[in-house]
Amino acid sequence: MHRLLASKCGRPLTHIETCFIDADLVGKRGLERFLPILLEFSEPGLHATPRITHPTEVLGEELADIRNPVVVKSIDHAFDHGARGLGFVEISVAGELSLFGSGTGHNHLLFAARRRRNRAVSSLCIRMQMNAMTNNPKARIGEVMAALAQGGAVEYAFHGDARAEVSWPWGSLSGEALAGFFLDLQKAFPGAERHDLIRIGGPNRDDPRFPGPRAPHLVAAIGTLRARFRAPFLGLPPTGAEVLLRFGEAHWLDGDRIRQSHIIFDLVDFLDQIGLSPLPRSFGDPSPWPDPATGDGIRLDSAEWDGPDALDTVFAMHKALIAFDGKTLASMPHAQFWTEDFAYIAAAGIGMMRGLDGFRAHHQIPFLRAFPDRSSEGHFIRVADGPYAVTGGTVFGNHSAPWLGMTATGRVARLPVMDFYRLEGDKIAENWLPADIAGCAAGLGNDLLARARHYAGMPATEL
Repeated sequence: MHRLLASKCGRPLTHIETCFIDADLVGKRGLERFLPILLEFSEPGLHATPRITHPTEVLGEELADIRNPVVVKSIDHAFDHGARGLGFVEISVAGELSLFGSGTGHNHLLFAARRRRNRAVSSLCIRMQMNAMTNNPKARIGEVMAALAQGGAVEYAFHGDARAEVSWPWGSLSGEALAGFFLDLQKAFPGAERHDLIRIGGPNRDDPRFPGPRAPHLVAAIGTLRARFRAPFLGLPPTGAEVLLRFGEAHWLDGDRIRQSHIIFDLVDFLDQIGLSPLPRSFGDPSPWPDPATGDGIRLDSAEWDGPDALDTVFAMHKALIAFDGKTLASMPHAQFWTEDFAYIAAAGIGMMRGLDGFRAHHQIPFLRAFPDRSSEGHFIRVADGPYAVTGGTVFGNHSAPWLGMTATGRVARLPVMDFYRLEGDKIAENWLPADIAGCAAGLGNDLLARARHYAGMPATEL
């Protein structure tokens, strides 16, 4: 970087490594630690003069002679305390430049950072990505959700009145409950590394069957949170071992923050990983979910797609499935919409399988026997993005036969699901299915968490 200015305390700015500068910052708590800041994109990206200044001097007189200064401030936040060693830095732009459009004002970006280990002086390393500075919803969702996994503040990711529909046992969350949900995750899985297998987005097409308000556009993702299980979670004791917490999500980004979310965690898979399997072995392969075979699941640029509309193919396949006459598989002419060796990659309890024969044997036949009258309330999400598509909603059906080791109850099952599809031409090559198996089991009178706690030596002591 060039034309770097000295900090308020007068300490010279010294290069630590390429694209990093070091300054002694004075913050609310008198922070005297060094703060390496990545400002690689400051001048070309923001057309700004980099400057380190005391937080109280933001927009002050001393900035009057600098056009669009970048101000780096340390933030005293609750997440900056404790053994997790997380800290925050706010990079602000004051003046004529607006990060998310034209106009004037004071714009803010928040970055979570983990202190480097085995360093005598506690340091923060900030990864400043230009994705967060553009009006790209898919990039923004990736940034804020990764920051939350690392210990970020919920208020920088969600609007104050945001609501999230989360899989069992959480349910519908907003306000303090939503913040508490993420805080519990951060405590149990500190510094979790998020890996998205797929992240797509676009206009949310209408489904007249779906009740309630509808998000106009959505970003959907499927992936894992990788971390050590270090603190109690859902009443389960920590193991200290590394886990991969699988998820499926859809978010409505309104401005630069989330207005509405749907989140499904694969709780059964988590219990399997920590040695507390609550269900019999799945018929399908229980291996970790793979990335798309083509390696192009993160579609930030929405490159042109010369194939047919992905949702048209998906809807045609769905139409064939609902033609089931309650008696024979032949009544569902859906084979024409799949590649010969397609991959069906479902939640734990179901597992992964290949081809039509594997799909029928390991999933379709057991499911239709258990719920021959299955139906849906409609999709809350219908999004196509090039060769990818996603739908999601809740499947209902009378529990008429054993399923996943649960004897028939006669109750109406409720199974929230999301389907992520990758197409090759006009055929589906891969289908990922995050599903709230634990929530469905709970509705059928089978509390899988209570069973896991019992296995862990924590049985119920009262009725």
